Amino acid sequence: MSPHTSSPYIRLPSIQSRSESVRISVTDFGATGDGIHSDTVPIQSAIYAWCFRWGRT
Repeated sequence: MSPHTSSPYIRLPSIQSRSESVRISVTDFGATGDGIHSDTVPIQSAIYAWCFRWGRT
């Protein structure tokens, strides 16, 4: 899949004690998905933000 057609969202694991759905856009954390720049740090930041908000991975 081309980086230009992929979704900026990542699927995070469900917490069985919660029924709410969580969507975090990695572009909100600086990811570009252009295939030129590294998106590692923005993706890590999105995961850390999820952990901070919902408490676990």
